[in-house]
Amino acid sequence: MHEQLFSDPWLWCSLVVQFFLVVLGAVVALKDNWAKKHLAVALGLFAILGLLGMGTAAEQAVKSALDSSNLNNAVTNLGTSTKEIGRMTDLNTKLQEKLVWQSQVIENLAQKNMASSARIEKSTQSIVATVRATHKEVQAVLVLASNKRTQSSFSEAWINATSKVAATLRDFGSEWASAVHNLELAKWETTHYSMQGPKFTEEQRQAESRGFDDRIDNVNKKYAALLATTIHDAEGLRTALLPQIPRGDQTLEDAKQAGFLTQFETQLPSSCESPRCCDGLPELADYLDTLARRAKAASS
Repeated sequence: MHEQLFSDPWLWCSLVVQFFLVVLGAVVALKDNWAKKHLAVALGLFAILGLLGMGTAAEQAVKSALDSSNLNNAVTNLGTSTKEIGRMTDLNTKLQEKLVWQSQVIENLAQKNMASSARIEKSTQSIVATVRATHKEVQAVLVLASNKRTQSSFSEAWINATSKVAATLRDFGSEWASAVHNLELAKWETTHYSMQGPKFTEEQRQAESRGFDDRIDNVNKKYAALLATTIHDAEGLRTALLPQIPRGDQTLEDAKQAGFLTQFETQLPSSCESPRCCDGLPELADYLDTLARRAKAASS
């Protein structure tokens, strides 16, 4: 209280004026003749104290209005701040809900990617096993074909081997394209969907994209190497089967496929970097099946 009194000069002035007014009023009331004898002094003192009181009251009113305005502004700012805090809290809640949802989406996509990778790996292992087994069988058949004494027992063996090579060639392009497509789809879902939002940076997305590119490149190289083995087997069988057919019964298709195989074999696997190089394989597969039947018919 005392600190407020001395810190506010107008309040102090008001108290002093009121005190002197009381003293002057007491003097006038107690001394009847004094006021009449000193009328000018009394009126002057009352006028001076009255003016000081009015000035003090006016300044206190202005200060009070200013304080009231500042208080209203403070209350208004507080209300605005409270609303802003509420808005930010609501945004934060929505952001947390979005992050939780994104985490669930990322988890689901990760499971899908794992399942897709497992399918691709299983499919690749299956075709690797098929090509290796077929290659082993073809090599055994070619050994029999080179032995004149075993040609009679060779007939059915080369039919079976040729059928397996033709089946591998017929589906090779679609299986290769399917493996690459699944990886490209997983790459798109990961980099354009699950890795969007504040949890991932552009550098992280690019690193993940490069990882998928490396996996696609490895798949392409693996399938190119498998195709080179299968084409080599197809050429070996063609070379063994064609002489069984009389030269007069050989056709332009025989010459065409011979040229196709020779060119293909010399270019693999370095020039074959995607499933697009598998164009013509279904026709080659059909030709090998037909060639085996023609050779069997000619040798019987």
